[in-house]
Amino acid sequence: MYALITDFDGTVTTFDVSHAIMRHFHADQIIGEPVHADDDDAKAWMRRHMGALRVTKKEFDNFVADTAVARDGLLPMLKKCFEKNIPVEIVSGGVDIYIKPFLLRHRIEGIPIFCANGTFTPEGIKVDYPLLDEVKLEDFKAMRVRRFKEQGYTTIYCGDGMTDLPAVLAADIPFACSHLLEYCRKKNIKVNELKTFKTVEEIIGA
Repeated sequence: MYALITDFDGTVTTFDVSHAIMRHFHADQIIGEPVHADDDDAKAWMRRHMGALRVTKKEFDNFVADTAVARDGLLPMLKKCFEKNIPVEIVSGGVDIYIKPFLLRHRIEGIPIFCANGTFTPEGIKVDYPLLDEVKLEDFKAMRVRRFKEQGYTTIYCGDGMTDLPAVLAADIPFACSHLLEYCRKKNIKVNELKTFKTVEEIIGA
């Protein structure tokens, strides 16, 4: 039996939604891309830039709805997972205020989501990582993979950034794209390229 664990930004979606949000609402203040940063820098980056956003929830939601794009093959692959009772989890350093609405717009329900919590305030968007107080994001992602392996599942992990690397190394069938794929190729780490989720569907449907 398979279990699928996946990152969100740049994996479920075709690009990093959080970075698009930052560039749109205050591009002049953007410093570096979180996908290149280590765990602490990525969380600090998210808190700093989300905290600087002076936008209404409506403005925020409208931008995400108009911009975020699902990776090809996502919905058919998830349908196959549900049909075969394959567990699916999303484990992300992103924020629920754009992840959950994205999933609802695509009628994706019933999937556990491990991510940051965002709250709109007059001073900006407050971001909290309740699950990561004593563990790094990259380690938490790998922990989710190992949890399923310990239960006897054949694990599939999909990711695009350096915080996904430990989970990719722990997974039985790893998929990578973008910066993570480039890194794995340079280091001769064996991974499958994630172009669309059709390849994942073919594996779980075999």
